[in-house]
Amino acid sequence: MDQDQDEHTGKSLRIAMIGMRGLPADLPKAGGGERETEAKAVRMAERGHEVTVYCRWHYNRHPVTPYQGVKLISLPSIPTKNLDTPSHTLLATLHVLFRNTADIISYHGMGNALFLPFTKVGRKKTVVYMDGVDWERPKWGKLARSMLKVAARFAFRWADVVYVDN
Repeated sequence: MDQDQDEHTGKSLRIAMIGMRGLPADLPKAGGGERETEAKAVRMAERGHEVTVYCRWHYNRHPVTPYQGVKLISLPSIPTKNLDTPSHTLLATLHVLFRNTADIISYHGMGNALFLPFTKVGRKKTVVYMDGVDWERPKWGKLARSMLKVAARFAFRWADVVYVDN
């Protein structure tokens, strides 16, 4: 069996990528995470998987989709420092669960792991990509740091795969 197929069904996989600002990676305020996500998403689409990247509406209001074989869905968020990512991740997670748009949810960023318990109710496989120890970054206040620590515990408790890149 091809390594790019589901081991049980032999079919290609439906993968939802959640946590980044959006694609393409040259959007305003896009960073290394968006570039890395774009490369992974395009590569997986080229291998025959159905890949969906959830974009934040205020970064990518009118996504051209498909983008290099990747479906883009823009959803709203609360565009503040502490609520932008979690509000968007919650909506994207609920979209995946209620619309059944993916077999695997790939969360990008440690804080997004807070929503892993929802995915287990929906019986979705999950991957969490962490790029370092977020709670040690000086930009976060005390409450945000404590939430990031909880998210890390959730990742190692609930995710099927955790990938850490420092």
